[in-house]
Amino acid sequence: MLNVIIIDDEIHAIKLVEHYLNEIPQVYVSARFQDPMQVFTINDLSKIDVIFLDIEMPEVNGFEFAKKISERNEKIKIVFVTAFTQYAVGAFELDTVVDYLVKPITKERLLKTMNRLIKHDETHSPELYISCCGSFEVYYKGEPLAWKTYKVKELFAYLLHQHAPVDRLKIFDDLWPELPDEKAKVNFHTCISLLRKAFREIGYDHVIKRTGSQYQFTLTAYQSDIQTIEQALVELQQEPAGNSEKNYKTIFSLYKGAYLEQEDYHWSFHKREELQQSVHTCLLTRASQFLKSGRLDQAAVYFQKMIEVNPTVEETYYQLMNVYRQLDKKIEALKLYSRLEATLEEFGLEPSLNSKKIYREITNKNV
Repeated sequence: MLNVIIIDDEIHAIKLVEHYLNEIPQVYVSARFQDPMQVFTINDLSKIDVIFLDIEMPEVNGFEFAKKISERNEKIKIVFVTAFTQYAVGAFELDTVVDYLVKPITKERLLKTMNRLIKHDETHSPELYISCCGSFEVYYKGEPLAWKTYKVKELFAYLLHQHAPVDRLKIFDDLWPELPDEKAKVNFHTCISLLRKAFREIGYDHVIKRTGSQYQFTLTAYQSDIQTIEQALVELQQEPAGNSEKNYKTIFSLYKGAYLEQEDYHWSFHKREELQQSVHTCLLTRASQFLKSGRLDQAAVYFQKMIEVNPTVEETYYQLMNVYRQLDKKIEALKLYSRLEATLEEFGLEPSLNSKKIYREITNKNV
């Protein structure tokens, strides 16, 4: 998630850039200022990733102001915005300047800039990053960690999943249910040894703590998609009016598949279902907010994501078809209905009367 600030003395210029940025799930506009000096009222500039900065503003030179920003936080990326092309040559004298946009800014040009910044942000993640949405992968300095065996990988996922010490016998039952205890014990100790070695080779010692017959993953110096998603869900429940936009975008962008879905670990099924339901409910809340405010395009994006999260909920298809109808997107609505039919057919079902009715209204013919 990129935390962005927009600085421009023209309010309409701010609104245009913000409108385009709000359509990007990985971007959160945390502040916008017409007076550049107000940026220094932010308590922690280290949390800002990108600043869109006008060059010509009353009493303030954008180049000089960018230098002041860079002195406070050299990691902030500056995107200059101006109506004058003659500044292009000098715009990149600062190392922190990453692009130069000429007004009037087009959506396509802005997206090109942001896609590059998003890609850079994703490849410069923390040294140890764990991905649990869809497939289970552990990345060290951006490179996937190699596993000696499939079971070593599963054992690590299992210990990470527990969030607490777990008894050795329970591990035997969950990971080697078909083996007698003695055989399971040998496999377990082999995997534990290989797991410790894998982390030791990248500079992490003592990641597995043993207390009697209980084992626990104790490393805290890492980030994970699930950890971030769960925190965002908690914040939305505790402070719905707080950083809601940022939290919704975080969940939207990070939930790229069900929890450990591609691994199909049987012990992860309950959490997979629970998280899927929580994310689906969260996205529905956001889609409903957009519907209420008349922002149908944005509502459609969230309904589409809901279908990705759980393609078996017919009500989501119905809502999205209704949005498409209001947006006069007949082809998209018809394709969606066909997808709904195919999905329900797998369960021996057919669309409800409500879905058929809206289909008839769109096609102006009987089903």
